[in-house]
Amino acid sequence: MSDDSKAIVKSGIDKAANELNLYLEKLGYKRTKKWLWTRRNLNSVDFISWSTVGGSYGAPINNSVWIRLECGNRLLDDERDYLHVNGPFRSDSPKLREKKYHHRFNAKSGSTYDRCVADLTRYIDEIIEPWFFSNDTESGSSLNNPIHIKQSYKLLGIRGVKV
Repeated sequence: MSDDSKAIVKSGIDKAANELNLYLEKLGYKRTKKWLWTRRNLNSVDFISWSTVGGSYGAPINNSVWIRLECGNRLLDDERDYLHVNGPFRSDSPKLREKKYHHRFNAKSGSTYDRCVADLTRYIDEIIEPWFFSNDTESGSSLNNPIHIKQSYKLLGIRGVKV
């Protein structure tokens, strides 16, 4: 793929991520890393991560952009040294195809871009947000380990919080 095509794909991905960012800010999320949004609760943090399917092994092979959303809730004193995606199915899961979420667009032509962004927000409204609000993820949390809390903030990209 040419450098121009790489730039077109990157531009399309950035444009969609920025649109999603505006939507997530309205729901109380803050963009803490390039493709990670967090919302602080009392003793935990809800997070939504974004990735592009098929783009992690080098340059894109065409102008198609396929987006995957994953989410989870992390107790601040979780001892794991990684973000555990414990939310509902990934947005590209075959179990969710019946809802007809379309998370793909052509970065060069713009074909299905508007539908993709609309379906990303629909997925958040119909799947992710209800999951966060239906799970009592904070029960039993005590926040008594400052080392784990500091690690959680680092993994989540949250800065400026004293532990």
